[in-house]
This record gives sequence, C-alpha cells and structure tokens, in this order.
Amino acid sequence: MAMAISALVILNHLRPHLSRAAYRLGQAATLAMLGVALMFGGMTVWFQAHQAMAGVPVQSENFWARLAGAGWALWFYLGKAIMPLNLNLIYPRWEINATAPAAWLPLVLWVAVIAGCWKFRSGWGRSALFALGFFAVNLFPALGFFDMYFLAISRVSDHFQYVSLVAVAAVTGAALSALPFGALRGIAPALLLTLALLT
Repeated sequence: MAMAISALVILNHLRPHLSRAAYRLGQAATLAMLGVALMFGGMTVWFQAHQAMAGVPVQSENFWARLAGAGWALWFYLGKAIMPLNLNLIYPRWEINATAPAAWLPLVLWVAVIAGCWKFRSGWGRSALFALGFFAVNLFPALGFFDMYFLAISRVSDHFQYVSLVAVAAVTGAALSALPFGALRGIAPALLLTLALLT
C-alpha cells in the first residue's frame, strides 16, 4: 500500500511533464495497484490479528502512546539508515509513557523538520519533503498503529525499512553528485568502505 501511495506522489510530481493521456493512464494503473495493495494489506492485518496473535494482545498502549512511539521509530530508522551502528536482530522493546512531555519530543521534531521543508518547498525543501514523505509513508505500516506479533518483542526491526532506504540512498546520491568529480573519486570509496565496516 505504501508503495502505491508513493507511486501516486511521484506521478503527481511528474504531472507537468506528462500528456493528459499518459497521466490518466498512470493514474488508473496506480489506483489499481493501490486497490490490490489495500486488499492484501487488509489480509495481512486480519492474519496478524486472528492467526499469528490468535487474539492475544501484543500492545497495551493506547493510540496516543502509539503516536508518540511512531516519532521514536521514525528517528530510529533514519538514524540507522544514515549511520548503521550497533545493528541488532532484535532491539530492546521501548516503554512509551504518553503522559511524559519528553516522549513527544521526537514526533514534534519530525513535524518541525517537515514544516521547515514545506516552508522552503520552492527550492531544496521540495526534494527533502518528498524524500522524508517517501521514507515515512513506506514505514507507516510498521510504526505501531497496527498490531502485529513482532511488536510484542520489539517496536523496531531493521528489515521493516528496506523500502524506505531508497529515499536515503537517493538523497545521498544526489548530494554526492553535486561534488566535483575529483573529490567524488576520493570520497565514494571511503564512504563505501566505512559503511561496509559498520554493517
């Protein structure tokens, strides 16, 4: 589902460069993909609730605690994508206290960054806003709003962000492409070696 929504965003971004017929064809194909994705997403939610969990609750937190936890998870995933230190198969499960103001700081910071990108959307902010949006939309199913059995063990897992990593890789590639070729020849191998050692 997240991929289909991302495709709609990309299609809308490209709209000025497409003919009306090409845009409508792309829109119809993407909406069909969204419909199929919603169907399979619903099947996954049902399976998790009635088969994998067999009616056993895996989260005791209410909506507000899950919303605050989503802010934690977004920064966790972005941090691991940029600097993959201390990767783990299973991370310790966080306890979210939605009544504590500090629990909301990650989400408030995320919204502030999005707002800053929106303010500068006529320039660099547009690309950054799209990248962050792509990153967050593709992570949405794993942010804790939907119950799934893994959430009983941990709130995060590296494999949940595989698709979202595309946004980080694209922004990194765009930033590196702006460097002079001579500097890039020295930076790229060092960057690849560093990331290889970290992971």
